[in-house]
Amino acid sequence: MINKKTVTLGILTVCFFLLFASCSNGGSTGEIEITDTANTQTPGTNTGIPATETSLTPAITELPPSSYLPEVPRISIHEVKSKLDAGANILIVDSRPIEDYNESHIIGAVSKTESIELEGYEEIITYCT
Repeated sequence: MINKKTVTLGILTVCFFLLFASCSNGGSTGEIEITDTANTQTPGTNTGIPATETSLTPAITELPPSSYLPEVPRISIHEVKSKLDAGANILIVDSRPIEDYNESHIIGAVSKTESIELEGYEEIITYCT
C-alpha cells in the first residue's frame, strides 16, 4: 500500500522536474558576443569629433544554444535518499515562494530566494511542491 508521504514525495519530484523544464534556458551556455563600437561612426553623422573619442557602446548578441535536452532528467525520492544516505554532496533547492518554504520544506533544502553558491556539488536538485 502506498502511503501519503510517498505520494507527496512523488508529486514533489514531478513538480521539480516540471519547474526545471520550464526554467531551463534550453542548454544555452550563457555566452555572449560583445562588439566594440567605439571606433566606428554612423555614415552621414560627421560631428567633427574623431571616432576614437565617441563613447563605448557594446552590442550584445546572445549566441544560440549549443545543445538541447530531449527530456527533463528525473530522479525519484528513493534515489535522492539513497544518494544522501551514501554521503553524496547534493544541493536541494526549494523553488516555491518563501512563505511556503518557511511553512515547511525538505530538511537541508535551501530556498531559491537565498544567495546560493552552486559550485562544488555533485548534483543540484530543485523541487516546487
